[in-house]
Amino acid sequence: MLQNIEFGEISAEVEVEINPKLITCGFYDYQNIINRILNEHHFLILGNKGTGKSIIGEHFRLSSGKQHDDSYLFCKTINLAQFPYKSFNKIISGISEPETKFPTTWKWLLFIYIIRSFDEDKGIKSNCEADFHNAVDTFKRIGVIPAELNKIAILASKKNFKLKLPYFEATLEEEKNLGSELHYLHIVDYLEKTIIPISSPNKHLLIIDGLDDILSSRDIQYQSLAALISESQQINRLLRENNVPFKIIILCRKDLYKRLPGTNKNKITGTFSITPMS
Repeated sequence: MLQNIEFGEISAEVEVEINPKLITCGFYDYQNIINRILNEHHFLILGNKGTGKSIIGEHFRLSSGKQHDDSYLFCKTINLAQFPYKSFNKIISGISEPETKFPTTWKWLLFIYIIRSFDEDKGIKSNCEADFHNAVDTFKRIGVIPAELNKIAILASKKNFKLKLPYFEATLEEEKNLGSELHYLHIVDYLEKTIIPISSPNKHLLIIDGLDDILSSRDIQYQSLAALISESQQINRLLRENNVPFKIIILCRKDLYKRLPGTNKNKITGTFSITPMS
């Protein structure tokens, strides 16, 4: 009788390949994690290795395009295992410290994914529809949509990559100072004002995994990930306050999280994290 019971594979990656149905139909949500992620303020899945963080992310990914309650779920995933941190550091030029330019860089990259996800949702409404379609068309024209994060970071780090305002444009021509922090702040402000009027009957998630796979202890990686988590919390708050149905979810190992710099880690842990119990 026991031989007929499917206990699952050794990791989420193997299970997705061999028996993906078990991740969706056999997922036992004993901590009410799915509801807490979809309907509450939690966004950081924080646990030790082997506690099922990636299974949670895969459950959402495999549920993408399916109806959940009265809405459809749109879910995209980002894996940072091979993320080009050196290129990420070059996106905003100048001598600014990582603590000031990394949050802006992450906000720009995350806003691209938010716009990309809503572009696939035929149910969205917005009183800034022209700006939204302008941003979508611009990102598609330059190849940022539908490129994956690694490619976007490498592309944006090149000297001939530039974004122009007013009326949002992007080209691959040489021009001075268009990679500066101030310029990117204007871009981020434009995209934020384009996103916050969006409404939809559906729900959108961005799952960020692979933080566990840092291969070195370089400060730039830790500073980048700390900025990612902090900025994700701020973006989620902005979207929640404006009833924009999008949420960023981050899967992170506990011991890595402890090594990250930052003064707000305890506040984020106490208020916004969920710890899966193995």
